[in-house]
Amino acid sequence: MMFQEKERKKLQEVIKYERQMPAIFDFGDLTASEEKITYSILGELRDRFYTNEKAETFSRFYFNEIALLAGNIQKRNGIEYGNLDQKFKKSIDGFLDNLQAVYYLVPKLDKNKEVIPNSYKRIPLFATLAKDSQEKFIEVKISEEIYQREVLDDFGNVLVPEKRVIDLFNSINWADTQYLEFGRKIHNSLKSKYSMRLYHLLAEFRSTGWIIKPSKYIEEDILKLNTPAKRKKRNAIIDNAVAELSELKNEKGDKIFEFINVTKVGTKKDYQYRFDFSKFTLDLPRNVKESGGQLEKVMKKNQQKIDFMVVMNKFNLVFSDPITKINPANTKANQSTLKRFLEVMDADVIVEALEKTGVANKGFGYAVNILKNWRDVQKIKTFQDLQKYNAEYFLANSETQKKVNELRNDTHKVIDITEENALILNQIKEVSIRLNDVSLTTFEKSELEKTREFLMSELFGTY
Repeated sequence: MMFQEKERKKLQEVIKYERQMPAIFDFGDLTASEEKITYSILGELRDRFYTNEKAETFSRFYFNEIALLAGNIQKRNGIEYGNLDQKFKKSIDGFLDNLQAVYYLVPKLDKNKEVIPNSYKRIPLFATLAKDSQEKFIEVKISEEIYQREVLDDFGNVLVPEKRVIDLFNSINWADTQYLEFGRKIHNSLKSKYSMRLYHLLAEFRSTGWIIKPSKYIEEDILKLNTPAKRKKRNAIIDNAVAELSELKNEKGDKIFEFINVTKVGTKKDYQYRFDFSKFTLDLPRNVKESGGQLEKVMKKNQQKIDFMVVMNKFNLVFSDPITKINPANTKANQSTLKRFLEVMDADVIVEALEKTGVANKGFGYAVNILKNWRDVQKIKTFQDLQKYNAEYFLANSETQKKVNELRNDTHKVIDITEENALILNQIKEVSIRLNDVSLTTFEKSELEKTREFLMSELFGTY
């Protein structure tokens, strides 16, 4: 069966899956070609199955189709075909060998539904993954096994929904799902497997513009630097991946990233990676008319949906009960409040306010007061505005600055402004702002002063 250029119109342009999928199924250290094949096929399996009928959950991919999906293309008489050279066939075999060994370990339960120690059930990603060398196709069937058991409360309400492996790639309404998406052609235009893996990570945070993660997570979980030799070259590997992504363009020649910067935060042995990058959407082809205002409206609407999803994710993370996972603050009124702030502020500004609220262990009203102050008094709209405000406020805070100067003059003490300390500093600033509120009661003012003293002791007490 020959797949030519016209067949490509039927192929998925966007690869999409639930964000937790990579944490559940570790594909290991694939080659660049195997990465392209793997994610392209997973992209094709999206939204194909809403039934338990076994006959409808099989998919067949001919080698030519896989080559077109993965961007391994050759031209004959001006027509594009899949290039089935020996190197590519070897990559298909590598894909099969790797994915057949991918599974998720779920603890087994006894008859009382208690976890049995050191006893696990293996749940595969694929129930079927077979190759027909003669007809040149592979047959795929995603597993329908349950990887997340349903959890009910005493009244029969669902606290944690049941989820099957197949649900990681299929959803009736993706808006209700925490998902990750990126353009297939953009992804497959990358040459380095490390660039692809970093692209996946940045795509997860495309609407925030920054990420900070532990070094072990970036180096081992994301980049798969699983040998001492590879870890020794980690700086060069990351720099090269960032350089390739910085030059990444779509089919029209538009740059995907305006900028990408990576810095290490912390000490030489205990550090995190921080990635700052421009928010991006130009890697996602959409089926819209590219006529000036109409395209702009559609893209703006899409970005608004992404921004609200990012904010709600943080909102639920901060206010949900750690055991039941229920968020009592998740009401229509509070959602409307967040949407109103999103009309005048970037999503990452609101996320920062929610983060501060969580650290202070306060309710939603506390976050609203922070956002009102930033919006009405400080005129903050973007994360850059917030960073500038924080820097100016820190310099103006005489009490904090005095303490910092004292520490600087002590030759036996070193100030290490880590990410954690920076967060505490921001909390001190917010408490100081609240103390200037003339409407505070004596009790409220006293409590805020105690909070500030506690935060100051947390910041400086160990030096």
